[in-house]
Amino acid sequence: MESSSNSSFKDSSTSSFKSNSGNSKSISKSIQIGASPTAVYSQCTRFEKFPNFIEGIKEVRQLSHSRLYCRTQLLGLEREWEADIEEQIPDRRISWRCTVGASHSGSLELEPLEETKTRLCLTLSFDPAPSPERIPLIEELLQRQLEMLKELLEAPRPIPRHGKIEEGQVGRVKDYPE
Repeated sequence: MESSSNSSFKDSSTSSFKSNSGNSKSISKSIQIGASPTAVYSQCTRFEKFPNFIEGIKEVRQLSHSRLYCRTQLLGLEREWEADIEEQIPDRRISWRCTVGASHSGSLELEPLEETKTRLCLTLSFDPAPSPERIPLIEELLQRQLEMLKELLEAPRPIPRHGKIEEGQVGRVKDYPE
């Protein structure tokens, strides 16, 4: 069942950009994913796997239960930072704040739409704000990263094989093309 119209999330085709006090800016992107909130949350908390499926993330190490080290190469810049996980609510929300090497914070919010559909909203807040010409590039990058996560979670999973059936046996098996 689709969520009510008073939802705080926007369609994947829209983004939000707002100026906070001073010289800080927030950018939000959202996407609907054909997976349960539990599946989405589970993938989003596998921090050290991010380089396998998120563009620009080169390395993530979990330093403690609430601290991460990240190395990225995004929009032509290589950066390293540490972030503290400020809040984790299973199947609902993860938020973090960079404490060393960068000055941004962010959150992932999950909204259940149906049993197997979730709207995921990614918000990044920058202080100081990025230059105006970089904002569209950041928005495009965030959308691509969300789409990569969506592809991963919605990809059909191969059925594992349990042994091999030889010619002439009951129930012949054809191999999947490699």
